[in-house]
Amino acid sequence: MALLLPSPATVLGVADSGGAARLLLPAVRVVFYVGAATTVGWLVAAAIWLPADPSGRLTVAGLRAARAGAESAGVWAVSGLLLVPLSVSELSGRSVIDAARGGLVLQAASIFGSLQANLISAVVAVGLAVGARLARRSSTVLVLAAVAIAGVAPQAFAGHASDSDNHDIAVDLMIYHLVGACLWVGGWWPSLR
Repeated sequence: MALLLPSPATVLGVADSGGAARLLLPAVRVVFYVGAATTVGWLVAAAIWLPADPSGRLTVAGLRAARAGAESAGVWAVSGLLLVPLSVSELSGRSVIDAARGGLVLQAASIFGSLQANLISAVVAVGLAVGARLARRSSTVLVLAAVAIAGVAPQAFAGHASDSDNHDIAVDLMIYHLVGACLWVGGWWPSLR
């Protein structure tokens, strides 16, 4: 239906960014959240579920889970970086290529909290991808899992509830929801493999 009907922007008289942003933005957003959840899940599995040897070093299964977490973090990072020009395209009504050029992305990222949250999460995910690839001890992976959980939190501060002083409880609940969802969804992923 979405392909057959005109975009809401066209109906309202607002500049339309084109089909690329309209179709890619939701898909990349799903990949972003799934990447975050699976990163948390793999790192928690490597740190807690899969026993380390007596010296605290990861076993082969733990190393595989940490590497899977590194790959998931890479997907999380790339999708987080892709969300920025796609979101700028949607907000500005320009094509994705036009939105990605020049200082428009930097200007928009300095204004919009959702873009800042995506960039912060992407930077955290890059660090997690490198750290999980290099990690050899379960204590290191446990710290990385905690950082991954914290890397999801900026998304709670990007919603409309974060703009008002009277919505502190809503932001807190959103953080709890995001962390719980990442632990739940991400925790199931390693058990399926």
